[in-house]
Amino acid sequence: MIASADNLVRPLLIGESVRLHTIPTFIALLGGLYLFGASGVVLGPIIMTTAALMLEFWRERAAAVEDRST
Repeated sequence: MIASADNLVRPLLIGESVRLHTIPTFIALLGGLYLFGASGVVLGPIIMTTAALMLEFWRERAAAVEDRST
């Protein structure tokens, strides 16, 4: 029952384009649970995904600026 719920909820929360590995997602889930309580089960992976996407965007932007300067 829980595995089928995980297969339904995880793609909705995390998304297919990010393709996060299970271990960092589990760590984010535990960290969110520790920091935010029960709502951290959802907030932890969302915060981790947002941070990963922001880092990826920053790297792409820095590479584009570096390419323009050369």
